[in-house]
Amino acid sequence: MGTKSVLGVDIGTTSVKIVELSRKNDGRMRLETYGSLESVVHKQALEETLQSSTEKISDAQAAAMVKKIIKEANVKTKRVVMSAPVFSTFTSVIEFPEMSEQEIESAIRFEAKQYVPVPLSEVVLGWNIIGKKTYDILGGGGASNKVLVLIVAIPKELSNKFSNIARLSNLQLAALETESFALIRSLLGNDKSTVVLVDIGSRATNISVVSGGFIRVSRGLDTSGAEITKILAGGMGIDMKRANELKRSVGLRMDGSNKQVAEVILPIVDIIMGETKRIIDVFSKKEGTSSRVERIILAGGSAGIPGLSERFTEVTGVKAMVSNPWSRVEYPEALGDILNMIGPSFAVAVGLAMREI
Repeated sequence: MGTKSVLGVDIGTTSVKIVELSRKNDGRMRLETYGSLESVVHKQALEETLQSSTEKISDAQAAAMVKKIIKEANVKTKRVVMSAPVFSTFTSVIEFPEMSEQEIESAIRFEAKQYVPVPLSEVVLGWNIIGKKTYDILGGGGASNKVLVLIVAIPKELSNKFSNIARLSNLQLAALETESFALIRSLLGNDKSTVVLVDIGSRATNISVVSGGFIRVSRGLDTSGAEITKILAGGMGIDMKRANELKRSVGLRMDGSNKQVAEVILPIVDIIMGETKRIIDVFSKKEGTSSRVERIILAGGSAGIPGLSERFTEVTGVKAMVSNPWSRVEYPEALGDILNMIGPSFAVAVGLAMREI
C-alpha cells in the first residue's frame, strides 16, 4: 500500500535467511515475507565464500543463492541490510579519560591498535560512546571519571565481499553490521537492563553481555550447533540427518528412552553453559550489583533444543529463555506457531530489517 519495506539478509554457514519488514501508519512493524534456504550442498560453499580466506566459490554463486530465496519469498524491496559474522569482526569496550567527542575521535585510532589484531588500514572502524564510569582513587583522593567507548572493526575484504554480493543480487546495500547488534535490536529493543545473549549458530557460539542497550563483553566459542549434532551422530552410531532430528525433538530430556540422547550431548552443551556462567561471574565482579544480569536469552538454530533453557537456568543461576524476535512485529495469526518455532534462527534477519525502519 505504498509503504516502504526493508529486507534483512542473514547469510550463515548452512543457510540464507531473509525477512522483509515494513512500518504501518500506526508505527508498528509488519512482516511482509520471510524465507530460508538450507541445503547440505550449500554448506561448504557458503562457509568458504563468506567466512574464510579460501575462496573456492565466486561471489556470483553466493548471489545466485540469495536471488533464489528472494524470488521464492516474493520479496518486493531492493533495500537490504546484511550481517557480518561475529567471528570475523572485532568488538571491544575501551575506557578513556573524560574528554570531548572530538578528542576521542583523535585518540580512537591510536588506542584501537591495541584491540584490533590486524592493521587498521585493513578494517572499517566504527565507535560509539556507551556510558561513563567512576572509580574511587586510592588514598581518599577523590574520583576518576572514565568514558566507555565501544569500537567495532569489520575487515574491508569482508565488507567489500558483501557489497559485491548485494550488487550481484540486484539489491541496494543500506548497511552492513555485526550479527550481535541485529540480535540486540530484535530481542531487546529499548530494554536497557543487563542481559546475556547466547547465539548458538551452526559454526560458532557467541556470548554477549548487553547493558544499557550496548555490548559490554563478547566472547566466541568454537562449540556450535553443528558440533552438537556431530557428537550425537558419533555417540549413537547414526547419520547426521537423524542426529539433527533427535537433537531438535529430544534434546536434553531425560525421560525414558530419551536419556541416551541427553547423556551424549550434555557434556558438549555444558561447555557453552560453563563459559556463559564464567562470563557472568567476571562481569558481575567487575561491575558490581548495579549491573546484575537479569536474564539469559538463547538465539540461533540450536536455541530451541528441548530442555536447554532449563539447563541454562540450573547451571548459571540466571533465568534463561528462548528468544522471540517477532514480539514487536505484526503478522497473520495463522503464522503464529511456525514463527514461534523458527524465531530463534531468524532473530538476526529480523534485527537487520528493523535497522532501517
